[in-house]
Amino acid sequence: MKVNRAKARRPLAKAVVSVGAYSTVSAVDGWYSIEFGCPGTGTISGSTIMNVSLAGYASKARVVGQELVGVERLDIALDQPLN
Repeated sequence: MKVNRAKARRPLAKAVVSVGAYSTVSAVDGWYSIEFGCPGTGTISGSTIMNVSLAGYASKARVVGQELVGVERLDIALDQPLN
């Protein structure tokens, strides 16, 4: 999964990505990964929202499904820097 700058499509480092109680920070190349554990204990149920934020950019929230389990690739682009 990757966090990019919306128009330039350049990777964004240090973006905070969170889903439920899980969170991580994107690397220099924009890639991030969130581990939910084994399927028996690694399912997040209910309406699942992914939030992404980075200082100087508009935060973004994205509905990622009713239940999250397994591996999914979810790229997200943040809007241009805030003035």
